[in-house]
Amino acid sequence: MNHTKTVKAIVALLTLLILLTIRVSSTQTPLSLRVNDDTLESVLPANTVWEKTYGGSVDDRAFFSVPTSDGYLVVGSSSSIVANATVGWALKIDVNGNEVWNKTFLEGFGTELRYAVNLTDGFLLVGNQFMVSGDVNGFVAKIDNQGIII
Repeated sequence: MNHTKTVKAIVALLTLLILLTIRVSSTQTPLSLRVNDDTLESVLPANTVWEKTYGGSVDDRAFFSVPTSDGYLVVGSSSSIVANATVGWALKIDVNGNEVWNKTFLEGFGTELRYAVNLTDGFLLVGNQFMVSGDVNGFVAKIDNQGIII
């Protein structure tokens, strides 16, 4: 193939790609998301209702949330509260993201909460307890609707 024809073909392809990129980014049409090798799913852009951050100045993480009748329970871990330790962290927020209560759980050398189950009389918290020896144990606690261990 002639060098001039190759350059023209590349320029034409780049122009087409640029035009397609501008067209896709300027519309609110669904985007295709590849779920696996065989399936494409349509995804609409999300409308943000509210967005907030919680935590302190060190490493604070949210791992899981569970809906409640009046908001959400978010569980994770925080390194901002106790020096040189990770504490399990449960945060109850209302439907607008406002903090209702904020509780921490420290067992052993450190604790993290990874999962929560909504019960009729509170919540079951599931996570890990870090030991001074380097071992990690499972941690489970049942709390009431105010975050107090039952």
